[in-house]
Amino acid sequence: MGKHSSAIFKGAKYIISNMDYNDEYYKQHPDLHEDDVEWKVEICRSFIDFVILKNKFEKQISILDIGGNGLFLAKISYYITSKYGIKVNKYSIDLDEKIIVIQRRNNIDIIEASKEDICQKTHFENKQFDLVLCNDIIEHVIDDRVALKELSRISKFVYFKQPLEKALLLTVLNFLTFGYVYKKLETDLGHINRYNRRVFDLMVNDFFIIEKYSFANCFAYLLRKECPSMKATHSIIRILYSVYSILGLILNKTSPELAAYIMSDFYLVIAKSKYEDS
Repeated sequence: MGKHSSAIFKGAKYIISNMDYNDEYYKQHPDLHEDDVEWKVEICRSFIDFVILKNKFEKQISILDIGGNGLFLAKISYYITSKYGIKVNKYSIDLDEKIIVIQRRNNIDIIEASKEDICQKTHFENKQFDLVLCNDIIEHVIDDRVALKELSRISKFVYFKQPLEKALLLTVLNFLTFGYVYKKLETDLGHINRYNRRVFDLMVNDFFIIEKYSFANCFAYLLRKECPSMKATHSIIRILYSVYSILGLILNKTSPELAAYIMSDFYLVIAKSKYEDS
């Protein structure tokens, strides 16, 4: 998906830049991660329920999707409308014109899909959105604190799905491979920021109040036959993913937080903005 930081390849050098994704990314991810949207919706529903029931929306809700391909916004909107009978006013932003076109195609009723940078002040009004969907975004942005500050200004609530890549296993593997693991996350996925739960919470708490959180238990998803990782062409890679997922699943049953700390997982958060109009 088009995010708010991307990659330019110059020979072997990888440079993080606040620009559109280049052709290399589209070659590596031609489906723009559409194959895991159903799972993302599945783990998000309880957070959507929390926001709607707590705030007692009756007729409509305004939602902004940041850096998405549109399918997630479309499916979440359908879920809200079909379950609660609430109209969803859809908006989206991205830095990549290609993604904006895809967003409009997947949401023909979208009110606005515009080219904006969440690391700068956007054109939106204070607290314009009841909910902002921030699905795998903060690890991509050049200035995460500036992005969170702007999110707190334009939103009442934000849903974060955040990879916790500052996990013990990844840190050790990165050390043993002389930095290869984290560099691979940068070159393949554009992940330039890494967090564990504590680091992410400390940063988010400066701008938001965390009202609900959980862990995604990605290990169970990785073992599903429809998971993209299980479709890897090399059998050794599939075996490694399976072993990793089984160990993670066992640890998750003992303590989801411990599994995320050791093995890595996705951190799911609903946060209420602290921003007050001056």
